Amino acid sequence: MFIPGAIDYTVTLIPILQPRVEVTTERHQLGGWISAKIDGFSPLTAAHWYADGLAGRSDPLALGFINVDVNVHGESIYDARCWPNQFEAATIRVVDQLTGMAATGSSYAFTC
Repeated sequence: MFIPGAIDYTVTLIPILQPRVEVTTERHQLGGWISAKIDGFSPLTAAHWYADGLAGRSDPLALGFINVDVNVHGESIYDARCWPNQFEAATIRVVDQLTGMAATGSSYAFTC
């Protein structure tokens, strides 16, 4: 609609998504809990999360889904067990279900 004398402006209906993940690890006797807090993912969807770089495994380990709320935030906890011969941190990767964009962090929960 054109309104004479009005200033032109653009209203963005879809937010510009910039996926981010904050990964924390709390150790326990069998491995540790991996907590992933995400922000900037597609709203009202579920993001997939994975552990990459596990010793002797060429494909990622699926950790499940993180539900994303209307404000593009989500959180989930995974109870990881020690992974044989895992001496380095595993990369935690969270993938937006709609855009395919990813965010990464790391965790030592799989090291024994």
